[in-house]
Amino acid sequence: MSLKNYILYPIAILLFLVDIGLFTIMESNIFSFTLCFYIIVLINQNKIFPIIFSLFLLSLKYFLFYSQILGPIFFIIAISAFGKWTEIKLKRKSVINYIILILLIIMEQFFIEPHSFGVNIEKIYTFYNICANLLITAIFLKLFTKGKLGNRI
Repeated sequence: MSLKNYILYPIAILLFLVDIGLFTIMESNIFSFTLCFYIIVLINQNKIFPIIFSLFLLSLKYFLFYSQILGPIFFIIAISAFGKWTEIKLKRKSVINYIILILLIIMEQFFIEPHSFGVNIEKIYTFYNICANLLITAIFLKLFTKGKLGNRI
């Protein structure tokens, strides 16, 4: 990532607070800034502490939203391991960001939310959620990597 680590942490905390605020106002989790930020840090950051810090904020978000921490974290760690493995095999970081995001949103919509709240999620809501978060991830990729992915200078 082209951001320095001392700027990375306040941005992560700010995005976490934006997620909490939007969930409080809208009473739904359409925009997931913390999840998008975690995926970008996971794929584009080589150091472990920023990844652990963003994973901690994401787990805190899931604890506040769903009052559960283990179920969502198991999904996130499994998909993250899949993402790192795919990154090694494909060497296409831009595609991996979007694949991991879509997988995590589908897991969240069809496994975590029905298990936590006992409600069935509409497929159109999931489609809107995926579209909104793909747009957020594309914007974050453009801002945080300055449009450059891989080892290009």
